[in-house]
Amino acid sequence: MKSVNDFFNNFKDDINRINVCKVGKVVKFYPEVNKVDVIPLPSEENAIVLNVPVAHVRSRDFFIYNPLKEGDKVILVFMDGDTDSILFDEDKKTTERTHDISDCVCIGG
Repeated sequence: MKSVNDFFNNFKDDINRINVCKVGKVVKFYPEVNKVDVIPLPSEENAIVLNVPVAHVRSRDFFIYNPLKEGDKVILVFMDGDTDSILFDEDKKTTERTHDISDCVCIGG
């Protein structure tokens, strides 16, 4: 029975480390590269996430640009896998990362 309890306790710890979606607050917006530094809320238990790409609504001939400013609330979406190469237009996976804080996209507005 001890091994079953250990399994579920470890499983619970693993689940608590999975990032899916969080509300954040913009610390700095870099319009020239369309990235933000953002702190996931509640802030007392999180560090600033740097250089997060900002997602915008777009289609072939249509684009909505929403400039962000310090203090704006945003949504951080954490990807299922590594986004390093995908953001550089390469269709390959470079690491085994999943739901990592470094693989998030900011949705503002």
